[in-house]
Amino acid sequence: MCASISDPTVSVVMANHNKREYLAGSIESVLAQTMANFELLVVDDASTDDSFEIARRYAERETKITLIRNETRRGAATARNTGIRISRAPIIAFLDSDDVYAPTKLEKQLNLLQRANTPTVVYSDCWRIDERGTILPPTRWNYGESGMIFPDVLADKFGVKMTIMVPRVCFREAGLFDEIFPYYEDLEMVLRLSRRYPFTCIDEKLYGYRIFPGNIRNRLGPVIVNSARGRIFENYYRTFGSSLSPDQRISAILNLTKCFRRSNQRTKMLRYGLSSSTSFKYLFFESYLGKGLRRAIRSAGSQ
Repeated sequence: MCASISDPTVSVVMANHNKREYLAGSIESVLAQTMANFELLVVDDASTDDSFEIARRYAERETKITLIRNETRRGAATARNTGIRISRAPIIAFLDSDDVYAPTKLEKQLNLLQRANTPTVVYSDCWRIDERGTILPPTRWNYGESGMIFPDVLADKFGVKMTIMVPRVCFREAGLFDEIFPYYEDLEMVLRLSRRYPFTCIDEKLYGYRIFPGNIRNRLGPVIVNSARGRIFENYYRTFGSSLSPDQRISAILNLTKCFRRSNQRTKMLRYGLSSSTSFKYLFFESYLGKGLRRAIRSAGSQ
């Protein structure tokens, strides 16, 4: 099912599975962009609620929207890859179907990307909203770094991955999303892109990230989440860790230590935690001994 705009400048790829409560708001936030020359590809991944019908109604009346449906569920990576393959613009952006754009997101990121002399990935800061759309207290997830930021990504200093805007040539050279990952394929993609291309950050909140009981972190729980993230981080650390500076290596090791502690993988936690003084201090203060020491210090201070 397809209606289209000729020669779009930006293709926005939206993967959807059972997000009927939020899908219309996500689509509306794309249609409200201050730049006009874009297309929106909604890839429905075999939804069992009525979100496909919601998307269909938008596609029937909006020439910018193309709707694709997977008859069987294939996962977010496959859905995004389907959208990328069908898209026609030289620039690709992403939006999860429970999140929203600020009205100027595409315009501001595109302006910055078009000024780059070489293929560059542009990303932004974000704000958080709950299931009702209420803005949550601010937190800094994207750290505002620009340049070759792979060491920062490996140290978990990159927040919401779907804020990225990517030249199509980057996907041709680096490949599409790895469909072997059932989740956190976006983390793997940002690690892969940041190994090859410079990133530029717009230090503005242009993406609304929704926190609610059904999102992946809450649905899977900390053990599965950190196990999956730790596996991806560890693979890249083992492959590229020797290219890091000593300080960058310490930051990457600390991140691995945190992932494996939170996923109850004690052997790996100790392997990395005992390999640098920074990680050892983290383990000490997160251990029962460290917690007991902190309680004792607080108790002594109150006397």
